[in-house]
Amino acid sequence: MSKIVLFTGGARSGKSRCAEHYAARLSEQIVYIATATAGDDEMRERIAHHRARRPATWQTIEAPVGVA
Repeated sequence: MSKIVLFTGGARSGKSRCAEHYAARLSEQIVYIATATAGDDEMRERIAHHRARRPATWQTIEAPVGVA
């Protein structure tokens, strides 16, 4: 059975890292929905850091708008 888990919180609150650790314990088949937009240099750097942190085996869907 599939499970959808939503992590919410303020900017830079650690929700991405928390969600990544949670997902890694559940399964090896992970679909990661990335919703950030790279509007400035700081955000581009943060996105690059997040991408580098995720295992290559995870499927990443870049969906900054229209997730629902």
